[in-house]
Amino acid sequence: MYVGHRQGFFPFPSYGWEIIFYMAFSTAAMVNILLKKSGPVLFTQLYLLTIVIKILAGSVVILFIIFINRREAFENAALFIITYILFTILEVTFLYRKANNQGT
Repeated sequence: MYVGHRQGFFPFPSYGWEIIFYMAFSTAAMVNILLKKSGPVLFTQLYLLTIVIKILAGSVVILFIIFINRREAFENAALFIITYILFTILEVTFLYRKANNQGT
C-alpha cells in the first residue's frame, strides 16, 4: 500500500495509519487474550467472542471514520477491509500454528 502510494498509483487514505494501527493493536490484543486461556471449549468460546467484538468495534471505527471524512470514505473503507482480511489471516495462521505446537 505504501509503495503504491509512493509510486503514484493511488492516494494513501487520510486515516490509513490509524486504520493499520487499530487493526494491528486489536489483532494483537485478541491473540494475547486467546493464548492465555486453556482448554479447547473455553478457547472456542473465547475465539467466537473475540470475532464478534472485533467486528462490532471495527464497524464503529470505520463508520466514525466515514462520517468524519466522507470525501475519502471509499479509500478508507477499502483499506479497512483489506487490513481486516490480512490481519485475520495472520491471526488464524498464528493461532493454528500455536495450537498444533501445543498438541504435539
